[in-house]
Amino acid sequence: MKTFKMSANSEVKLNVKISTEALVGTNVKLDSKILKKSSTYNFSTNLGNSTDIVNKKLNVVTNCFVTDENIDPILENAVFKITLKDDENEQSYEGKKLKIDDEFFIVFTVVELVKN
Repeated sequence: MKTFKMSANSEVKLNVKISTEALVGTNVKLDSKILKKSSTYNFSTNLGNSTDIVNKKLNVVTNCFVTDENIDPILENAVFKITLKDDENEQSYEGKKLKIDDEFFIVFTVVELVKN
């Protein structure tokens, strides 16, 4: 599993950048709580203070819908990148793509938030 090492007592921010021709819907989840839902391709959200979110698992999942086109080149060219940042650290991660059917794929990443 991917990890992000956080500084003590630091605000942690998430930035999501998606580049695709598909229609998207993204959920940001920290353990069992959904923090944000978005239908935009680029967005940011505050995850909270590192002391409150240490040892939690961050899931960022984007549902991608393709209509009236061949899904394979759209899936291949889709770019999904998240960046986690606190007062001292910054790390970027790319998502894993998974084709569900001829009109739908997901892109996701899972990151464990740990102490530096």
